[in-house]
Amino acid sequence: MNKKKCMITLAIIAPLALAASLAIEHSINPNFLNDLTATLLLGLFCSSLVFISLIIFFKLKKILGFKIESYKPYLYLSAITFFITGIFIILIFGKDKSGAIKCSPKEISLILLTLFYACIYTFFFIFDVDDKRKVILYKDFFLKNLKANRPNKDNSPVTINTLRLPEEHFENQEYKEIFLKHCKQLKFFIEKEAKDLIFQNDLQYETTGEWFLSRVDFLDGDDYSPRLCLYMTFINKKIIEYKINGLVPLSEKTIQNDFCRINFTFHYRPSNSENIFEFEESWIEFL
Repeated sequence: MNKKKCMITLAIIAPLALAASLAIEHSINPNFLNDLTATLLLGLFCSSLVFISLIIFFKLKKILGFKIESYKPYLYLSAITFFITGIFIILIFGKDKSGAIKCSPKEISLILLTLFYACIYTFFFIFDVDDKRKVILYKDFFLKNLKANRPNKDNSPVTINTLRLPEEHFENQEYKEIFLKHCKQLKFFIEKEAKDLIFQNDLQYETTGEWFLSRVDFLDGDDYSPRLCLYMTFINKKIIEYKINGLVPLSEKTIQNDFCRINFTFHYRPSNSENIFEFEESWIEFL
């Protein structure tokens, strides 16, 4: 989940939690509006642990100079402290006269009200976390082509674990020579487009920017012109960390698979001397 989706989720959960809490309060006491201020203040008090923990983390980050620019630590910290708060609510308010602990509708209502406040706190703490980082990262984020020299003798699919020359499908030898002649200009173009796509989809936090050309198709199509398709495969950042120090626990599937592929298609226009490859479209495919 990226920052935008996270904020949308929080914005949806908060009013739903408040509405559910008030609905439960109404079912317990139809005249609950008379005590609404006291109920809201109690929820505010119960959620103070979430707010205080976020404030402490924010201040410590500045004092110690931590460069944690992801929204996730705030989200995880908020979730943990909310869970702890929910347990305290049940332990403190859920005791009956005999001392037994029960989770009654009153406690559920209070937990939901705490969730409402926790969502609001988290929303505002992560609001500008990524925006500054994104501007910095765009100028500092570079794509690096992992050039493979090993031949692909059986012309089979290429992955990070079988890095070699791309799988190739050319209509004829002439098309292959045309592609090789313009390969440098095409790579320059797709790198720029790929970088924009990566940032548009908040994928700069998931990949190192290292990529390899995994497949090339240059064939006569059914439409009015031949089509060139280039497949850029990107590597998951976790795989790099795993290969460097082996400390990142990964599933076998994550280790074996590449992260995503950005596909580009071009129309071949030999009559256009300035640009014989006319860009058609690009899209991201997760592997």
